[in-house]
This record gives sequence, C-alpha cells and structure tokens, in this order.
Amino acid sequence: MSDLTFRGLGVANQRRQDQWPGGDEIDLAFEGLEIGEESGEVQGAIKKIIRHDKNIAGNASTDREALLQKFKDEAADLFINLSRMCNRLGVDPDEIIRAKFNRSSRKVGINIFLEEDNE
Repeated sequence: MSDLTFRGLGVANQRRQDQWPGGDEIDLAFEGLEIGEESGEVQGAIKKIIRHDKNIAGNASTDREALLQKFKDEAADLFINLSRMCNRLGVDPDEIIRAKFNRSSRKVGINIFLEEDNE
C-alpha cells in the first residue's frame, strides 16, 4: 500500500466527484460552505472530548473512543472537502502545505522542514 498524499486524495476526489449524484451543481461557494460546516463539526467533536476529559456534563455519550472516532470522521471530512476546493482552484495541496510549513519553521528559527517531492 502506498502512502496517501494530498495530491493522491485530490485525484481520487475528482474521479469520485465526476460520478457524485448532483456533483455537477457544486460550485466554489457551496464548497466554501461545506468547509465551514466541517470545521464546525471538528470543533464540536473536540468540545465533546474536552467535556469528557474534564468531567463536564453535557455529552450524550461517555465513551471516549466513540468521541474520538467522531473527531476522526469529521477531520477526514474536512481534509476531503479542502482537497475538492484545491482541485477546483488548481492548487496543489502538497506544494502549499510544504511551502507554508517551511516558511513557518524559518520564521521561528526551527530547523525542521518538509522535503521537496522528487517524484
């Protein structure tokens, strides 16, 4: 099994989107709304984990593994939706993540960088 890359996700995402029922009606604004919604769902999942860990009342579930699985699912949805938006805008996620990570490392003086992809 090969390592998953954002680029690979983008290719699979585009192929799937071409077959998605109603997918031809999805535009940039809709994708932006989806990213906002998924971001909120990630935040909600984190809030529930914090509630669990700090014994704050309010969660329907007290199973931390179930709460963690919800976070994983929502984080995956967020990555998938960001990938689709990058496809639409012609942006290479691997390239922009590497560039931003490396700029941030330089900015704060940390000598940890993401290497260039030599495929």
